[in-house]
Amino acid sequence: MIATGHVWPDEEEATRTYFPSPWSGLMEAKVDACNVGIMGTSLSGLDAAMAVAIQHGSFIEDDKQHVIFHRDNASEKLNITLMSRTGILPEADFYCPIPYEPLHIVTDQALNAEIQKGEEGLLDRVFRLIVEEIKFADPDWSQRIALESLNVDSFAQAWFAERKQRDPFDWGRKKSPGGRTQ
Repeated sequence: MIATGHVWPDEEEATRTYFPSPWSGLMEAKVDACNVGIMGTSLSGLDAAMAVAIQHGSFIEDDKQHVIFHRDNASEKLNITLMSRTGILPEADFYCPIPYEPLHIVTDQALNAEIQKGEEGLLDRVFRLIVEEIKFADPDWSQRIALESLNVDSFAQAWFAERKQRDPFDWGRKKSPGGRTQ
């Protein structure tokens, strides 16, 4: 896993109604069926929404492999709103095969070889491996965004460029096979 960093919140920041992250007591907290606002629409925001949602219903896979959320009868007043200062919603097109398939280029061996070369330039070298992995997996998209010309600092802008030009809900509908609640 390559991560840009994470700061664990101070447990004392959490209150009965405010949780600075899903890991600051929200997973254990009982949240009534009410209006719930979550600042952020990234993975932590989704974790927080899931922590609340599973208290009020179940996710069930139907015969067409669609996942449907069935809300408990006593939880009709639950309304979860994820809020984003950028207006970007999470990608709905993530696919991860199970059992997991190994990567072709970003392998333990390749990463260890880069680590052995030293800290100087390590992030850039690992990023180049990731570029090659993405080009291998999706050459058309890689060419469309000029992936080869990007670096660690410019990649995020290219990643979000097309999404920022579209309505976030239209983008989600385009990328998602469809979701619904019952």
